[in-house]
Amino acid sequence: LALTSPRSEGNLNHQTVSNSTIDATEGEVKPTPTEDILPVKDLAPPTDYELTIPVPPPEPTTPITPVKPIPVIPTPLPSPLPLPPPIQPPASSIPEESASKDSFLAKMSNFGLTNPNRDIPDQLALPLPANKTEFWAEELNLTGIDLSEELVLKVVVLIYANGKPELLPDYIEVQQGNISIDQAQQLAQQVIRDWLFAPTYMAGQPVVQAYRFQLTISH
Repeated sequence: LALTSPRSEGNLNHQTVSNSTIDATEGEVKPTPTEDILPVKDLAPPTDYELTIPVPPPEPTTPITPVKPIPVIPTPLPSPLPLPPPIQPPASSIPEESASKDSFLAKMSNFGLTNPNRDIPDQLALPLPANKTEFWAEELNLTGIDLSEELVLKVVVLIYANGKPELLPDYIEVQQGNISIDQAQQLAQQVIRDWLFAPTYMAGQPVVQAYRFQLTISH
């Protein structure tokens, strides 16, 4: 154990200070050997680590109550306007039962020229479809005429250029039925009086031409 005197310590401190002063004047101050200088690579964080981030616990979810669909109430369609009552046809003055018995049909057949071997026209006359073929008993003068059975008459007419027919009474014949010639003429005239025909054409002009046909009248 070495003992030093105060004087000796003072001299030592003075010497140390002097030495430090001298060293400072000599250039760059060197670090003291007691300082730990670590290389930069030693300051890098360790590579072998796990970063754990705390995750908060999930919040409790509130159950979703399903919403009931709103019922769609169909809008009723406006009720249609009531239809007007059907128009009733005027009641016939003839009772239904008697009308079925007192109506007659007139049918024309075997229509042609009276003499097909002479004066052949370019275009024959034709009856129009609109000609009336159904008659009531009240429309015909049937006094003394028995129509309980079918009546067949052979009729000859002249058809004019305007399509109107004219009955030739002298040529009428009763082929079937209990009826006189006079009654047959009267009945045939009443049936065809409003009939019309497409006229006969010869050389491009309508002409008068005689025709014959069979007229059948029945219930």
